[in-house]
Amino acid sequence: KNIEYFKNLFAMNTFGSGEAREQLIELAARLKGLNVQKEEKQDFFNLAREQMIVQVERAPSDARYELYLGSFLGGIGSYDEAIKYLLKAYELSPKKQQIMFELGAAYINKGEPEKGLQYFKEAYEEAPDYPDAVLSYASGLIYAGKDKEAETLLVSAYGTAIVPEERIAMAYNYRRMYGKVIAVREKQLESDPGNGQIELSLADAYLRVGRRNDAIVLLKKIIEQNPSFKEQGDYFIKEIEAGRNP
Repeated sequence: KNIEYFKNLFAMNTFGSGEAREQLIELAARLKGLNVQKEEKQDFFNLAREQMIVQVERAPSDARYELYLGSFLGGIGSYDEAIKYLLKAYELSPKKQQIMFELGAAYINKGEPEKGLQYFKEAYEEAPDYPDAVLSYASGLIYAGKDKEAETLLVSAYGTAIVPEERIAMAYNYRRMYGKVIAVREKQLESDPGNGQIELSLADAYLRVGRRNDAIVLLKKIIEQNPSFKEQGDYFIKEIEAGRNP
């Protein structure tokens, strides 16, 4: 029903269409993680992309719309198209850190970490005391295989190379450095005990380094905390006990 309302509004072509496009693209981005039928999601994605392209063409000097569109496209996995709009946003607003962060992430997700790193580095150099810039740059260094540089940066900023932050954990996971993933995830749980998603990621890392019993113990803990996970958790445990990796 929502998508019908949006289409009717855009057909009217009023002064409010620009704001509606922003609302639509934010809604479409949120839908990615929700349990909605694939066809309905795709309808929203298509309409959001189509309408934000219209907005970009109507305001070609406004970096904000290029950023909106590029971020959305990156979020749904259209990295080449995302980079096209993000580069335009960067051209229009070369000092905006959010654009640099999005460009770095898009290149990394596309499998080009060296290109992504240059934007994370630039954002960091613009504001070396800004935590997001530090963490993005450190994760970019890890993605690019510059582990010593990443550790030096993190120690300088936080006093430790094991910083309990999702970007760092994901970067180590991408490199299959599961010992580091475990260290970061365990540190995360010290400050956020009972976080089932972190615990599940930690159980996966345990499994990947052969700590099968630790993975089972943690899965049982997650089931105890969240009974709705029991069916899936029991399946994982059964597979692990059988010597398989679920």
